[in-house]
Amino acid sequence: MKVFFAACESVTEWLHAPFLCKEFFKREVLPHVSDAWIDETMTKVGYEIPLNRHFYRYGPPRPLEMIEADIKALEDDILKLLKEITA
Repeated sequence: MKVFFAACESVTEWLHAPFLCKEFFKREVLPHVSDAWIDETMTKVGYEIPLNRHFYRYGPPRPLEMIEADIKALEDDILKLLKEITA
């Protein structure tokens, strides 16, 4: 539900399934901003599924020696390319 205020500021609220948008709007928004309205063309119904929370499996980081070797190899490649450009 996207709520537009008279001051042209937009605020996005994520509502959980038990709440009805119009009830939430009347209870939480109108008491504070009496001339606010809901732009029905901007509202949509949907669900956010946190895939990382359900499917993420921790993998330990690579050993520091491997990371250092990769960085060193990249540095050598960069130096080689710079020498080709400046020569």
